[in-house]
Amino acid sequence: MSSQPSGQGSPGNSESPFQFVEPRLTNSLLTMSSIYLLFSLLFSSPRTTPTLPTTALPKPTAFLVTIIICLVLHPIALLAGVAWRKTKDREGRIRLEEEVQEAEQAQLEAEEGERLRR
Repeated sequence: MSSQPSGQGSPGNSESPFQFVEPRLTNSLLTMSSIYLLFSLLFSSPRTTPTLPTTALPKPTAFLVTIIICLVLHPIALLAGVAWRKTKDREGRIRLEEEVQEAEQAQLEAEEGERLRR
């Protein structure tokens, strides 16, 4: 018997601290936190004198463009990921020819059973 608690110390153990959190929730939380971080970077400004609000330094244009592009792309990527996940969830197994024939035969038998009952 091991003295280590379950989930710790064994290299083959792949338990994650997020194992009980749904991946969709994790993705949306990460997106929202990155958006919050980007907005805080966008609206914060370094000051030469921290007590005076008029001493704010201008931000470089490349910095502003990068933040704005990331603010636009993060929600788009989240929505695209959710849409992709929904389409992946809807995909089913590939039906083999034998299964198609069996399904058609079962349908024909069901229709014949309906006719005989009438």
